[in-house]
Parts: sequence; C-alpha cells; structure tokens
Amino acid sequence: MKATLTKTLIASFAIVMAIGNLNAEEEVQYEEETVNTEENVVVNSRPLSEEQKKLLEEQRQAELEELDEMLESESTELSGLIIPIKTQNLIALASNELHTTATTYSPFAYHWIESFPQGNILKLQDGSEWLIHKDDAEVFYTWRTNSTVVLTPASSWFTTPKHPYILHNKELDQSIRVKLFLGPIQYGPLSTWVAEIDRNANEVFLINGQGDRTIWEVHPSDTYLLNGSNLEEGWLVNDTVIVGKNDGWLWWFSSYDHILINIEANHHIRVRPVSSIPNSYSSIGGQ
Repeated sequence: MKATLTKTLIASFAIVMAIGNLNAEEEVQYEEETVNTEENVVVNSRPLSEEQKKLLEEQRQAELEELDEMLESESTELSGLIIPIKTQNLIALASNELHTTATTYSPFAYHWIESFPQGNILKLQDGSEWLIHKDDAEVFYTWRTNSTVVLTPASSWFTTPKHPYILHNKELDQSIRVKLFLGPIQYGPLSTWVAEIDRNANEVFLINGQGDRTIWEVHPSDTYLLNGSNLEEGWLVNDTVIVGKNDGWLWWFSSYDHILINIEANHHIRVRPVSSIPNSYSSIGGQ
C-alpha cells in the first residue's frame, strides 16, 4: 500500500514538474518572440506633416490626371504600349514585359518570401511583413516561400490607399496588393538603411547588412519629401529603406526606374541608381 502511494506521489510530482517546464518554455518562447518584434522597425514612426501629405496627394493626383489626358488624346499612339488590365479583382498583365519594359536588372530591388506568419501576411527576407488585400487571397494562397518578388507603387486604378503597393511574383507572374504591416529587422543582415544624404545633389547613400553600398539620385519632383520643410521632417541617416521598382505607366521610359520606401516616414520616392559599391571598397558616411 505504502509502495503504491509512494509511486503515485512520485508520478504526480513528475507531472507537475513537466507542466511547470512546459509553461516556462512557453514563457521563454513568448519573450523571444517579443524581443524579435521589438527589433523590427516601426512603420510610420515619423509620419509626414499634414502639409507634406497634402502636397504628396496633389502631386500624385496630378500625375494620374496627366496619364488620363494622354490616354484620351487621339494623337497618342498606344499600339506600341503594353496595357495592364484588371481581372477578377487582381492585377493581370497583358504581357510579361510590363516589369522589364523600361528598366534594367537590379538585384537590390529583388526580394524573396521567407515565410507566411499568418494567412493574410507575407514576410520578406529582411523581416518586413506585408498585409495582403482580402480580394487577392485566392492568388496569394498559391505562393510559396523562396519565391522572387518585386515591390512597385500601385496606381489608384488598381488598389486602395490602404494597400499602396503591388507585390509581383516573378516566378508565377502574379501580382497582389499589399500594405506594409511591420518594418524590416533594424540593422539586420538582410536589411538596408540610409548611410548618408547629399541634399545638394539630391542623392541618398544606402548600405545593407552585407556591407554593400549604393547611391541613388532622387527625382526632382520628390526632393520635397527627401528634404522636408526642415531636417526633422525629411529623410534622416539610419532610416530603414526597402528598394522597389518604379513601373508606373508615366515612368516606363524614365531613368528614375526605382523607388525607395522609407519605413519610418511610410512613403516612397522615385530614384535612379548612380553607382553600386561592393563592401570591399570605399566607405560611405564613416561606416
């Protein structure tokens, strides 16, 4: 009887210890996840001023109106253009060449899918997470990790202001509307940030976690976003950046064929590459 009771007590104690260890592991896991989340850059932590927002909206609206006038003009030759069409609430392309018509290959603008943290969220290699438009879920569910993707600005024709970017899967030739939900890992090995800004030349110097450096010239129309009305409103050194392609209709034949998405300020500027400097060469901004 005593032996049976002793065995029961030992078994009960073992179960209690196991549960305690399980709870401890869950707490550790939760703390690790919290730490990882804190390492990500917060989106829109330094938002545009109301004046800048208004100017940005007016300028982008003027560009869309200019495009409308071009399409309505009888003198415009459209036969040589590739026209995107909208089908089944997702972005369909009339040709695979839409994303290469006026652009050159840029490895800095190509990203890959790391994981799918939730059913409607996609995570890229730099740790940034993107919220998928609900109407594009059917397309999104066919995507897989390690697929190569490119970010481009979205026309208001194809998306809502809440989903201002298009994520194009190069392997499947499919596009979905996305919104930046969580920024990249700050100073992560696959993240990119501002190393220096030459406001006189309107150039942004970037560096990534691998030590690669690139220099980008900002389009004159977007210098007000770069500089702001004062230094606190403009772009700053150490701002986190994601590089994308600028494939809007009005920019097909422009040399400003890339965009830089500023995570802290939560907007993008149109740029063109000036140079790329491998990490074994000269430094930028004292890095």
